[in-house]
Amino acid sequence: MKGINDTKIVQQKMGAQLKAARGKIKRPALVQLLICNKKAPVESKAEMTAERLKQWEYGNNPISLEWIPAICDVLRCDVGYLFGDYPEKTREISDICSITGLSPAAAKAIIGDKYDGFRDTRIEALNFLLVSANFENALHEIIMFKDAEREAVSLERAREKTISNLRDISEYHPNVSFLEMISDKRRAADLCEYNLSKSFAFLIEELRRIIDEEVSQNG
Repeated sequence: MKGINDTKIVQQKMGAQLKAARGKIKRPALVQLLICNKKAPVESKAEMTAERLKQWEYGNNPISLEWIPAICDVLRCDVGYLFGDYPEKTREISDICSITGLSPAAAKAIIGDKYDGFRDTRIEALNFLLVSANFENALHEIIMFKDAEREAVSLERAREKTISNLRDISEYHPNVSFLEMISDKRRAADLCEYNLSKSFAFLIEELRRIIDEEVSQNG
């Protein structure tokens, strides 16, 4: 009985992973993609239907091992993801998230998609950014701007809500100290935005110097 239960748990887990990997792709569309995939088992193509896919996702039937290569290729996920060995679609993304604390979206932005042909270029740019002498300043300004902008927008929204709740606009009596606070927070946010633009300008100048040195060395 335990073995049967364990098998059912594995089926349900793999089904849930398959459904998550499918995302917004409709089952009939995924079936067509699987059938047309070069890794699909030729002798079993006629058996692949939306209903069969549904039974896999619900954990009612085990995912056929012969279809796993095509599933992973179409949905761009690792086999280990389907078996629930890690939470993200690839071991690479899962490791980056685990080690750095970055979100899956951020991790994907760092390494890109190995299928898009721009991974090496993206990583080269990020290597420059992360070791740049100006990166710490830019990072600090991003944090400062985010906090200042959040405070300014929160106060502005609070004022808008107060006005919108009035039955008659003539009932509105400006709170001078509150308006001054909004003004101070907005000025702080604007200053952070200006400093942030300067930090990125320094990054661009640094990149120009590096490129100039590389061309001089190769010329």
